[in-house]
Amino acid sequence: MNPPVVGTCGSCRGTGEVTVYACPGFTPREVQCSACRGTGTIDDARAAELSEGLRRRADRLERGLTQAQEAARLGMDRMAYSRLENPH
Repeated sequence: MNPPVVGTCGSCRGTGEVTVYACPGFTPREVQCSACRGTGTIDDARAAELSEGLRRRADRLERGLTQAQEAARLGMDRMAYSRLENPH
C-alpha cells in the first residue's frame, strides 16, 4: 500500500487558518481552515474527498438542479447532500 501523499493546503497556504469577514461591521477574523481542518496540509484521501465534492457539484449544475432538487432526486436530506458537495 502506498503511503498518503501530503501537500500544503491551497486554501490556507499551510497556516491552518483563513480570514473571514463577519458581523458586526464586516470585521476580519481568523478561523480554522475547513479544507485542511486546521492542519495546513492535505493528504491524498482528503484531496480525493474534496475533488469528489467538486465533481458532484459540477454534475448537478450541468443538469440545472439545485441542491434541494438533487437531494430529493437521491432521496436524501438537503443538508446531508450539501455535506457531500462540501465535505468541510
